[in-house]
Amino acid sequence: MHAQSYSLEQGISHVSAQLEKNLERDSVVAILDSSAPTEALALFVSQEITQFFVNSGKLVVVDRSDIEKIRKELTFQLSGDVSDESAQSIGKMLGAQIIITSTLDDMRILRVKAIAVETARILGMERVHIGEGRLYTALASDTRDNKVVEVSTADELIAAIASDRVIRIRKGRYDISSSSHIKNRQVRWVDEFDGPTPVITGVSNIAFVGEEGVEIVIKPAYGWVFSFENCSGISLSGITLGHSVPGNCLGGVARFKNCEAVDIQYCDLYGCGTIGISLENTRSFTMRESIVRDCTYGLLSIMRSADITFSDTSFRDTGEYDLVEISASEQVKWERCTFSDNRGTTLFRLMQ
Repeated sequence: MHAQSYSLEQGISHVSAQLEKNLERDSVVAILDSSAPTEALALFVSQEITQFFVNSGKLVVVDRSDIEKIRKELTFQLSGDVSDESAQSIGKMLGAQIIITSTLDDMRILRVKAIAVETARILGMERVHIGEGRLYTALASDTRDNKVVEVSTADELIAAIASDRVIRIRKGRYDISSSSHIKNRQVRWVDEFDGPTPVITGVSNIAFVGEEGVEIVIKPAYGWVFSFENCSGISLSGITLGHSVPGNCLGGVARFKNCEAVDIQYCDLYGCGTIGISLENTRSFTMRESIVRDCTYGLLSIMRSADITFSDTSFRDTGEYDLVEISASEQVKWERCTFSDNRGTTLFRLMQ
């Protein structure tokens, strides 16, 4: 048992702060790539450690582009699992006084170590257990080489959409309907009656990970807030989705058409959208520990889809008509979900 677990971001900040106490001010430090179960996770850890020491200002941090140049010249990987002797020689090549290495193992133990370049003496070691939070889950969910992109505006969010990517969304409200001027071949703009709305098309292996307090909205009442077509390997985590203008909307909240392997967790989908979620010809969809609420007509529309699971999710405060419509679909199930304060005519309507 671990005495305390941290979120990924908190854990990195904690071990970095503890390690920094052992290092002399103005020392030149090189931070090597981390070793972790996935490339996306390793990249995130090394980037966050680097950002911590840059922001702190106590140490002089070697530019990562210089480390990349050295990496290309060497026959072994510059990661947290290099030997202390190799780290020492790397430090000399970079002109650094201290090398910092890090590893995050399959048990989610993050270890960070500082090594003196001249003597190979270990100046400090810290470790912490990382909890299985939404950011960790998204970064560790795929073994492919995902690129991590951080965004803080709606324009940046639309521009970042691409395959094999983790999009880390900073706290804030994002009106993506205001970004139709951004050109991205993976985003098709549909001109609804009252404004343009985006449809994400043809992407695979993409994760949208929101910090606490992230909300994605659109203004057009006729459009879907987040719409995907012909996509696979989609992950949404820690995001609130809805229309920015209250009232009776004619578009829904989240829509997936011809999609596969969709995972939604820790999300809040709210009306005035007509439908919370629409699934059409979609397979392997899961929604966990989320909320669907305050929609005008109903909660879910599931058509020609299979292998659909909702777990630990709340469906509430919705409805004028059938709350859940299911047609020509199979293997649809709910586990530990709640339905409360809904006003629809029927809870489930099954159609051929």
